[in-house]
Amino acid sequence: MFVILLIVTPFLAQSKNDQNFKPVVDTLNSLFSEISLAKSDTKKEDLNNEIIETLNKFLHSAGSFDHAIDTVKNLSCLKSSDNALRIYTWNLCYTDGSFKYFGFVQQKAGGKINVYGLHDRRNKNSIDTNKALEYYTTSEWFGCIYYECITTSWNSRTYYTLIGWDGADNLINRKIIEVLAFTKRGIPEKKKKMFK
Repeated sequence: MFVILLIVTPFLAQSKNDQNFKPVVDTLNSLFSEISLAKSDTKKEDLNNEIIETLNKFLHSAGSFDHAIDTVKNLSCLKSSDNALRIYTWNLCYTDGSFKYFGFVQQKAGGKINVYGLHDRRNKNSIDTNKALEYYTTSEWFGCIYYECITTSWNSRTYYTLIGWDGADNLINRKIIEVLAFTKRGIPEKKKKMFK
């Protein structure tokens, strides 16, 4: 009987954890659904601000790093193979066919969880495609939806090669390749010299 309890207890804990975060998943799915039906860009941006607020609150809550919310439609959720990084990205499609991107980086370091917002700051009318391979700071991010994360180590450092998609407008789509690393203090930094 004691052995059975040891097997059942983790399952019950996981189920309880799932129930705790179910309202977050439901709220995000509802907001993304409303955005797809919204007629004006202003309404889309208002709903998107609610998504940012909801996701930010979730990512700062205890247990969020170990709880997958990959059932949220329209939200890309990537986890690194070393289980130290989660990246959430999504986009907002405007009525003129252009996109703006949003995201969060959640990093586990020494028992602490760090959360960084990604801010799409580029001027879409003057993009230098030679700089598309550079990783900007989180406040100067070249926005995209990440769909793959490749973890590598070199010289005692871990590097995350991120591959993403950018639907620039009705005519142009881009593939983005960036390398993300963290300083010893856990601050994300661009690694633009990784590619020639």
